Amino acid sequence: MVIRINTSKRMKEPLTYNEKKLNNNDAKLILASGFGCNVDELGYSQKLQRFEHNTQQNPKIKTKGVHISINFLPEDKISTESMIELSRKYMERLGFENQPYLVYQHFDANHPHLHIVTTPIKEDGSTISLHNIAKRLGEQARQDLEQEYHLIQAKGRNQQTDDESKLIQDAIYGRIPTKKAINKIVSRIAGRYKFTSLEEFNAILRQHNIIADPGAEGSIIKKNNGLLYSIVDNKGKKIGKSIKASSLMGKPTLHQFSKKFQANGFAKNAYQTAVQQKVHALLLKSFSLQQFHQNLKAQQISCYIQYDNKAHITDISFIDNHSRTVYNSREIGLSIDEIIARTNRQHQSQEQQTSHSLTALLYSPTYYTTTNFLQDQFTLLLTSHYQPDSISPEFLKRKKKKKI
Repeated sequence: MVIRINTSKRMKEPLTYNEKKLNNNDAKLILASGFGCNVDELGYSQKLQRFEHNTQQNPKIKTKGVHISINFLPEDKISTESMIELSRKYMERLGFENQPYLVYQHFDANHPHLHIVTTPIKEDGSTISLHNIAKRLGEQARQDLEQEYHLIQAKGRNQQTDDESKLIQDAIYGRIPTKKAINKIVSRIAGRYKFTSLEEFNAILRQHNIIADPGAEGSIIKKNNGLLYSIVDNKGKKIGKSIKASSLMGKPTLHQFSKKFQANGFAKNAYQTAVQQKVHALLLKSFSLQQFHQNLKAQQISCYIQYDNKAHITDISFIDNHSRTVYNSREIGLSIDEIIARTNRQHQSQEQQTSHSLTALLYSPTYYTTTNFLQDQFTLLLTSHYQPDSISPEFLKRKKKKKI
């Protein structure tokens, strides 16, 4: 499991975020602890009023809400009933067993995950200490529950990615300046990854919901080989204000990067054969696009898809986060048609060896014969490494108002 604990100054923030998911059928409320009724009897106002009953007992406390996300790996097999039990035990270990809290099961990502909304303020006005709570209590609780529910241990997995995802979430919710979050992530990537073009650089940045824009034709940014950095949502829509590269540490402009492209090309050549062999081996073991995607993620490889103006897939970039290199499909020695053909043939072979299983029904070979389905599948499956959940419209509106 990967667990993150965030706080907010307004109780509405985490609650509204999850309620938007609920209204869009991207989430389900599976537990309401401390509310005195069944989950299907609660409306938004009742939920908010229950939390505000506590927060009003001590208006001086700045931290009103706590938002916890519990992310399971795609390989984890866990039922909704077990998720409810696990949530109760986790909250008990944090000392929140007597607090009102809501548990939402989300369905908007390719891995099972939960979101928990609560408040640290008790009914008597006292508070639960949040100081270093993730390490002080949360880490041991995570390890214990992983063993109890036979989950894959996440210790050490993607720690850097998780930290960077938290930076972006903090920037989106106004907990830290956008410039600070972008500055930290861009400086890490620019100094560690070996990329040979702006497209490759953006493929890496997309893992962390950031893009580098070279500017429109004729603009000063374009003429000076500068870049504008922006936070984007999962659909690529910009959130908040853009930051000029010249104002960031090291001035990560396109002019600066172009000096390193040739050297990076020589450096990444040393890893190309190993990454190519790894991707080919994973493809041979995959009996569907979904399984291929999961196998890639397990080996710390992400995918970024490029489209033309007609929404046709033009290329796929494979980002190996272990060697910190990027290769397009031609460098890997695979075409989109070849990937689909291989998974199709392998699926047919597996289907002949097995009865009419659920897997066979879900990934019938007839689905893989059209370009449209291929595009849809890559859009859904071959997304970047772990990305934060999409942002609620309420916060997007707030960001726009601030920009004005």
